[in-house]
Amino acid sequence: IFANHIVSDGNYIFVGNEDVNGINKTGGGITVSSDKGKTWNKLDNFNRPVTNMIIHNNKLFVASSDNYIYRTSNKGVTWEVDTTLIMPVDYFLSHNGNLFVAVNNTASIYLADYGLLMSSDDGVTWEKRSEGLYTINLKDIEVKDSKLFVLDDRSTVFESTNEGKEWTKSK
Repeated sequence: IFANHIVSDGNYIFVGNEDVNGINKTGGGITVSSDKGKTWNKLDNFNRPVTNMIIHNNKLFVASSDNYIYRTSNKGVTWEVDTTLIMPVDYFLSHNGNLFVAVNNTASIYLADYGLLMSSDDGVTWEKRSEGLYTINLKDIEVKDSKLFVLDDRSTVFESTNEGKEWTKSK
C-alpha cells in the first residue's frame, strides 16, 4: 500500500494515494480495509490522486488534484461530486457538525472562492470564513476547547471563538 493520507471510521480504514507523478505506478486512489487493517482492497471506482481526506458526519470526504471534493456515505461503494465547485483543498476540519476547508488561492484561476470556507450541510453549500485573517493561504487548521486555530503562510496563528466568523491574531 502506498499512501499519503489515512482516516478511519469504526472497523474501516481508508488510505489515499496522491501518486501525482506516477512514481509508484498506482494512479492514485483509495485503498480500504473493512477489518481494522487485516486485509486491504483498492477501490476500482476512485482512480484519481487524493490530496486530502476526512470523515465528517459518517461520510468520507476526499479532495482530489482535479480540484473537486468527493463524498461517500457508503464506504466508497458510490461517490457524489459537485463539479460546479472548484475547490483545491489543502486541509479539512470537522467541528461541531460543520466541515471546514482551507482552499488554496489557485482557485482564483477558476474565479472560485478560496481561503477558509465552512459548510453546515455536508458540503452542499459553502460560506467564506476568512474575515480578519492576514492572508488566505493557510498551512493548517485545528480546534481546541471549542476554539478554532489557523496557521497562515506567514507563520501567524489566528483564533476564532465563533466558528470562524471573525479571527484575531493569537497572543
